[in-house]
Amino acid sequence: QLKQMLTTVPTEREGTGYGLGILEIKLPNGVSVWGHRGAVPGFSTFAGGTLGGEHTFVINSNSLNINNPEFFKNILLAEFSK
Repeated sequence: QLKQMLTTVPTEREGTGYGLGILEIKLPNGVSVWGHRGAVPGFSTFAGGTLGGEHTFVINSNSLNINNPEFFKNILLAEFSK
C-alpha cells in the first residue's frame, strides 16, 4: 500500500507530484519532501518531511498568498537546506 501511495502523477505545478493522499515536492537542491497541505481563504497549512522521518516540518500560515506556488516551496527550501 505504501508503494501505491508514493507513486505520484504530475500536477500543474512544476516539481510536484501527487500520490494517494500525499504530495511530493522536489526541491531545487534535490531533496524530496513528502506531505499533505490544506487551505481555506486566509489560512494554509503543510505537514511533511523526508521519507523515513529523519527531517519533518509543519507550517501554519495566515496569508492570502497561498495560491502562489512558490509560497511553501521557498520556505521548504530554506528549511531542508540545513
